[in-house]
Amino acid sequence: MTKTISLLGALGAALTVAPAAFAAGVTGDYVEARSASVYAGPCHYNGELTTAGREAVLGMRVREGEYAGADLSGLAVAAAVSGSDNLADAKALRRSVVYVPETATRAQRSALVALIKAKAGATLGDVVAVKAVPLSLTMDAKAATLAGGEALSLSLLRYPCQHCVMPSQVWYSPLVKTSDALVAQSLKSGFSEKALGVTWRQEPSDNGFVGAFSL
Repeated sequence: MTKTISLLGALGAALTVAPAAFAAGVTGDYVEARSASVYAGPCHYNGELTTAGREAVLGMRVREGEYAGADLSGLAVAAAVSGSDNLADAKALRRSVVYVPETATRAQRSALVALIKAKAGATLGDVVAVKAVPLSLTMDAKAATLAGGEALSLSLLRYPCQHCVMPSQVWYSPLVKTSDALVAQSLKSGFSEKALGVTWRQEPSDNGFVGAFSL
């Protein structure tokens, strides 16, 4: 079951925490998939550039660290993003919904919202809702799975080489600054979000990245 959290409560709490509480030292894993191939031939890329790439799913899992005064170790946060144009266009208008774990405390949820806004604020644009869902992000050497109840899903396979075998055909960078980013193939990706008025489901595609983040 999805529970919508008051934006004034979650975002307000996140923004009123003393600056000193936002200490560096948070590290974790990052995944994303978008409605355009990030690795493709030039004709395929050009065909999608202005007609696709307007939706994305982002997921972050904290390996260890505190943020905004809350211990976030082992917790995940995710977002569904919808843009007016391809999200690679910095001028594209964006709206998003942020998802936090329903098992997290109120303080942890507020801190997770603050964390993803600090790391991906430009990508998220206008956050129209924050929702608590059964959220999890699992990763191993070969695959990553992001699950958010009925709201969003993402299953990725890492490519075994850095940026595939032809780096010139990697047309995008991750939407969030990461280290050691690898192109990934999604087996399934998408979201259905009434708050955005968007349902997006992607067929298997080379449309994702996996990597690590720090703040």
